[in-house]
Amino acid sequence: MNQRNLISIITVCLNAGNDLARTVDSVLGQSWCGFEYIIKDGLSDDGSIERLPCDKRIRVIREKDNGIFDAMNQALACSRGKFICFLNAGDVFYDANVLKDVVSFMEANPLVDFFYTDIVNLHSRAKYLYSPDHLSPYFLYTQMLCHQAWFVSREMQLKNGGYELDHKLGADYRMLLKLVLREHAHYKRIPRFGVIYKGNGLSTDPVLLKKSEVWRQEIRDEFFSKKKKCYINIKYAIWNLAKKLLYDHLFCHCIRIWRGWRAKIRK
Repeated sequence: MNQRNLISIITVCLNAGNDLARTVDSVLGQSWCGFEYIIKDGLSDDGSIERLPCDKRIRVIREKDNGIFDAMNQALACSRGKFICFLNAGDVFYDANVLKDVVSFMEANPLVDFFYTDIVNLHSRAKYLYSPDHLSPYFLYTQMLCHQAWFVSREMQLKNGGYELDHKLGADYRMLLKLVLREHAHYKRIPRFGVIYKGNGLSTDPVLLKKSEVWRQEIRDEFFSKKKKCYINIKYAIWNLAKKLLYDHLFCHCIRIWRGWRAKIRK
């Protein structure tokens, strides 16, 4: 596979401050340097763009947009890479060899349209989140692959009209369902941590989350039959109950016993 124009890394931002600087440092610090790096800025006025380092791999696009997904579409249309990775301001690559390992997988799997890695989410209970090798209907209905860990065919994203702008959240989820369930994209998990996800963005806003959940359910209604939804909802409810009983109650009870035992020993 020709490595020229193989990967475009895209960061969309607006007044991202030091978050943008951290992400840029992470991208430019990669041991594999054959990428294109697009920074799509929505006309920031905090000086973050002016402080960017001079590097021929960086291409800055400064243009007004109507939110994160509109900005992603603008950058997607201007990109040259065969595969696209959207790395948000504040998120960073796990280590300096992420792109090197991703490229090795791409070269070994030339028919794959959609690669994805595991992630580190500092705000989750587990922190180290492992993606499944198989994107089953159950997983796609109940969970989401962090889009920062995607390396997806530019052509397939454009073919599907880019990211829809109806809502501030959820367009990446809809794109995932389109690619896997409608387009039957050839996908492959890269078994390594690719991204450290900063979080605390729009996806944590409780008001937006509540509004977006209605739209997410509409998306599920489009891609899943009533029978499939019923089966998944029952399975999901059973799993959540078991997790609550085993993890939240049994685990905490064991911790209390252990702490009591240690307290007796110390006496």
